[in-house]
Amino acid sequence: MVLKRTFEKDVASWFISPVLSGTVSVLIFIIIRHLILKKENQLDVGLMFLPFIYAFTIFVNVFSVVHDGPSVLKLDEIYWWGALIIGLGTAFITGIVVRCFVVPRLRRTILESLEANTNNISLKVIREDGFQVSEDSQSIMNGSSVMLNHPSSQNLIQEEEKAKNNDLKSADKLNGIAEIIKKKECHSLSYQYQPADEQYSNGTGEQEVKPSDSIESVQDDKAETRRLFSFLQILTAVFGSFAHGGNDVSNCFGPLVAVWLIFLAGDVQQKEQTPIYLLVYGGVGISLGLWIWGRRVMKTLGEDLTKITPSSGFTIEIGAAATVLLASKTGFPISTTHCKVGSVVFVGWTRMRKGVDWKLFRTIILAWVLTLPVTAGLSATCMAIFYGLKIV
Repeated sequence: MVLKRTFEKDVASWFISPVLSGTVSVLIFIIIRHLILKKENQLDVGLMFLPFIYAFTIFVNVFSVVHDGPSVLKLDEIYWWGALIIGLGTAFITGIVVRCFVVPRLRRTILESLEANTNNISLKVIREDGFQVSEDSQSIMNGSSVMLNHPSSQNLIQEEEKAKNNDLKSADKLNGIAEIIKKKECHSLSYQYQPADEQYSNGTGEQEVKPSDSIESVQDDKAETRRLFSFLQILTAVFGSFAHGGNDVSNCFGPLVAVWLIFLAGDVQQKEQTPIYLLVYGGVGISLGLWIWGRRVMKTLGEDLTKITPSSGFTIEIGAAATVLLASKTGFPISTTHCKVGSVVFVGWTRMRKGVDWKLFRTIILAWVLTLPVTAGLSATCMAIFYGLKIV
């Protein structure tokens, strides 16, 4: 009966954890969007909140380690209020350090990067047939020559001849685009021509130029905001790795530890602590797995399921990591991958209603459902073979 309840709890966690993690990530994303992303001066506001973000992340990690921590480090002897004081103290010191040293340096780095990019703006005009016209913004302003790119050099020559005959009227179009750049003072633009049979901007046959909807809908972060949250994602990635190691390694490594301790003690009543060398072995194993096969899962979650910007990626990582860490402390077995999938889908749908690949999401859910019977069947087959060979 106890095993049945445990099994039901484990299965329920597969579906509860994505919803819980997604809800946490969406709440964080809404707060970030309200406090930072909707502001005109996103860099200043983001840097103002940076110490608090660091302090919160450090507090959660330190408190989770110290409170009811491993007996090897004598952390299990510290009361909960002691762990709380240690966590708050470490978070306060971290916030002060970030405010005094990290924020000024990060501000200077971002502004220098933006200034460098402003001096090297690249403009790309894309036509339906794949023909591209690229030119540095300074060359546009100064009326310099246009560089034409095409996959075939022969077609390139033909296009140049057409340009000379004013069939493409590239110069007029680029002059119009240059005026748009001057008016809007954009750092970078991506424009797309309409088909020739559609509406024209004037009666001379010129095609109307408008910003690409796909680019605008995905790249909703300003340049300085992308750099700020890209820096923050380093912190949240470390946070997520810590939570992943505390949860998923335990899930997959627990049976091995149990078998090993039973083998050493000759008793199923396991009273010994997990040996350090087994923990090291588990850490090396998960690192190798990430190195060899992890890129496929990264691509599926980070690119294929939905488009992720630095700001949304930050909320996904911190929300999923906080959920996993909380579950680890309460002994609730969940999967970090399940939590990440839930956060990616929830935040992706919140950003853009049509931004989630639901077909891929259904495939992921099907894989979750099939995992249990497939693994159970393989384990039962192995045991049947061992019994047949009288190994056990």
